[in-house]
Amino acid sequence: MKLSVETFVLPVFFLPLVYGYSTGAPQSSCVVMTPGHTIDSTYPIYPQEGPSPYTISPNATTYEPGQVLTVTVEGGNYEGILLQVRKPGGSTPIGTWLNPPNNTKVMQCTNADDSVTHSNSIHKNEAAVYTWVPPDDTVGDVQILATVAKDFNQFWVKLESTRISGAEIGTRPNVLLVIAVSVLYHIFLETHRRV
Repeated sequence: MKLSVETFVLPVFFLPLVYGYSTGAPQSSCVVMTPGHTIDSTYPIYPQEGPSPYTISPNATTYEPGQVLTVTVEGGNYEGILLQVRKPGGSTPIGTWLNPPNNTKVMQCTNADDSVTHSNSIHKNEAAVYTWVPPDDTVGDVQILATVAKDFNQFWVKLESTRISGAEIGTRPNVLLVIAVSVLYHIFLETHRRV
């Protein structure tokens, strides 16, 4: 059997081109959290509709300003991720992410470092620990949202963690007021003991 160059070259022209974002989620994904993977830059690849194998697991059920929270993505290896914290039903990321694990990076959707995405398509797994810092004032309950791509063709959009509780702004007791009342109370007790 005689093979020509055309036998090998011609079929290559008919392979579809696939477009993805191996170096991180695009800015256009910030609100909808959909990767935007396409075939031939025309035909979109849609998210998986069935149950996700992945679980978004925070290390706490409550948060306070300045108290870091760690998050893992359980369920096996994954290549891509977009991770944010939002108020339930909200579309704006809250807080900042610190020291992203290997093969990931922080990105700015609304404010600096308010989201985490992949920096390459090397597999990540539950050993990757993401660190979130809440804003200076609590904003009430929040949830961690993640889009996780097992590979180019399989991804789940806006996976939700359980709610993480935080007090609304203005509902936390004023620490200085509590200290002042406590000191005055002790002075009052001391004064009345001497009498």
